[in-house]
Amino acid sequence: MEHSQKDGIHPKYTPLGLGIQLEKKADLFTNSLFVKKLIPILAIVFVAVISWGVITQGLNQYYSIKQTEKTRIEFVVKIIATKINEKLNTDIANSILPVAPSVAELKASFPKHVDYNAQTILVVDAGGMISASTPETVAYVGKSFKQILGSANIIDSEQSFAYSMPVILNNGLEVFAQKIDINEHNLTIIAMQKVDYIEQLWWAYIGTSLSLAIVATFVLILVTIGFIMQMAHSSRAEDIIEATGNHLNRTLDRGRSGLWDWDIARGHVFWSSSMFDILGLKKYRHVLSYGEIKSILHDMDKGIIDELNHLIEIGGKVFDREFRMLHADGDWVWLHIRGEIVKEEYESTIRLVGVASDITEQKAIEARSSLADMHLKQAIENISEGFVMWDSNRRLVMCNKKFQEFFKLPASAVRKNTHQDQVYAAGQAILERNPIGLGDYSDDDQSAFEFLLEDGRWLNVSERKTNNGSIVSVGTDISHIKRHESKLVESERELIQTVQDLETTKSLLETQKQALVENQSQLEVFAEEANTANRAKTEFLANMSHELRTPLNAIIGFSELIENQTFGEIKEPRYLEYAGDILKSGQHLLLVINDILDMSKIESGNLQLELQKVELAEVTESCLRLISARADEQNIAMDVKIKDGLYINADKRALKQILLNLLSNAVKFSNQGGHVALEAELGKQGVEIKITDQGIGMDPVAVDQICQPFSQVGDHLTKNHDGTGLGLSISKSLVELHGGFLSINSELDKGTSISLNLPKYEKVRASA
Repeated sequence: MEHSQKDGIHPKYTPLGLGIQLEKKADLFTNSLFVKKLIPILAIVFVAVISWGVITQGLNQYYSIKQTEKTRIEFVVKIIATKINEKLNTDIANSILPVAPSVAELKASFPKHVDYNAQTILVVDAGGMISASTPETVAYVGKSFKQILGSANIIDSEQSFAYSMPVILNNGLEVFAQKIDINEHNLTIIAMQKVDYIEQLWWAYIGTSLSLAIVATFVLILVTIGFIMQMAHSSRAEDIIEATGNHLNRTLDRGRSGLWDWDIARGHVFWSSSMFDILGLKKYRHVLSYGEIKSILHDMDKGIIDELNHLIEIGGKVFDREFRMLHADGDWVWLHIRGEIVKEEYESTIRLVGVASDITEQKAIEARSSLADMHLKQAIENISEGFVMWDSNRRLVMCNKKFQEFFKLPASAVRKNTHQDQVYAAGQAILERNPIGLGDYSDDDQSAFEFLLEDGRWLNVSERKTNNGSIVSVGTDISHIKRHESKLVESERELIQTVQDLETTKSLLETQKQALVENQSQLEVFAEEANTANRAKTEFLANMSHELRTPLNAIIGFSELIENQTFGEIKEPRYLEYAGDILKSGQHLLLVINDILDMSKIESGNLQLELQKVELAEVTESCLRLISARADEQNIAMDVKIKDGLYINADKRALKQILLNLLSNAVKFSNQGGHVALEAELGKQGVEIKITDQGIGMDPVAVDQICQPFSQVGDHLTKNHDGTGLGLSISKSLVELHGGFLSINSELDKGTSISLNLPKYEKVRASA
């Protein structure tokens, strides 16, 4: 606690649990049991003091009102007595017989501004009869005063003022009374005041004070009850919070985690006790300086403060980071901190509050797992069998190079999560798939097959399901075993036949055996001759094409000069016509030779592609400019729809040759006034291009033959069109060299649709 206050961190702002414990030690007054008991006692004393004050003030006020009223009545009686005495003396002086004053005279003798109905005034003569009284409603006039007064004898009393003691009249009314005698005229003035009138004045005076005192007392009682209830609730809450804090601390200790409260501006870091245990340090205080933290940080992780400042600058909230700190024994401990950047209303600095967890063991497991994965991959790559793993949905998880070699799969086909059907469809065809019985000792999760591939190889494929539903498949090349089995079967048949005819046909068998050997040798010679002839053909075509191009260039060049009359006018028009025919024939022959050269390069494997990023729209526009003239001659409409931003990973010259061949064929075999459409969009397997015409079309037999070299559709319609028959074959071969495929859909007399699929361009990211 002393360190927290010294470093400027109020314990109220520390994390839950530890902060409450620190606050509990610091704030002794607000948590004192003595104070909690003292406040209700003080409230009771306050209520008692108020009650005593109200009672004392009320009694004093009653006596004060009584004395005031006595003084008032005394004053009023004296004035009345004086005026009546003066009135009687005046009558005597005027020789008028004095008589007892009447009610009117009595009222006239009242002082100004005094209500004569506020008290009862009686005028009693020497015989004890009442001659006048106010107010008139009491009806005392003409009665004996003793009848009214009962046993009390105020008239005979020596005291002029008897206001200190109440008097009870015959009618039961309790009054305060006092008298004054007019001895000269034998008259007595008696004043009576009702006791309940005095009490009314008293209640009217103390009513407001008493009401306020009662309300204040009631409010204080309610506040005290609320305080007691709040104290009880606060005590329960404190117990719950303390238990929660202790539980949180125990949980952090057991979970190898610790609380962080980092005051970034001041450089103060609050640590929970569990952090010291994680690092094997002796706990000496909870609040540490950034310098102390930095001294045990790994050199590569000391930029954590810069990352925090950057996060604050960009307005980030969540900070998630892994870093290393030095353990007391000299080892590095991996920690993962996840916290939030907060700024409370009561704080002027920004803090990072979060939890740091010990992930050293997790890091060690990850390192061991990575090493094991690397060893596993190396082992799988180095085995002689083809290995592939599929998930429960038959999607590719991993495979080795041997698997790719067996099925002749391109790299694009063995991407992760590719479905099994798509993987096999991208490689060479599987001609046969024969299940193999595994006997009684196999389980239901294991199966085996024999695959006959398109290249003639046989594979033994064994599949097994794992516990999570994945499928592990291992393929072994058993072509030599199959050949051996075939030979064994043949040998067995021959052996049986030989045994049956051994005695009679031994010499014939030897002759046949020798013949077989000779035939096999001849077949091998014939095969070698065929291969030699094929290579000779390719080389011959290449050499011949090369030799023909040299004179053709001269023919084309000179015929252009003649046709353009470069060196002088030719007067004979037929010579110009002949020169044009020579030029067209030479250009056509050059195209034929170029196609033959391209085909020979493709067949010999000497054609090298220079792959680059090619914009499809640009290449298409270039091709359309070359064939637009012929399209205009046949009045053929060209419709091109290409999605924006389509880029292909291709050889630009080869792509242009593909599109030019296909568009030229579409225009060539379209009817007069026809329509040719080119559409391109991005598909699942790459860029899909579709070229459609409404021309003469082909039957299914012609579709199967049209992609073969030097093949043409041989009917009366197509014989009118020139060409070598190599355009589609070259285009198909170039598409396949790009890793794509070409398909033809045609119907006789309705048109042809050719679909291309070429790989889209993808930017390769440089490794970090």
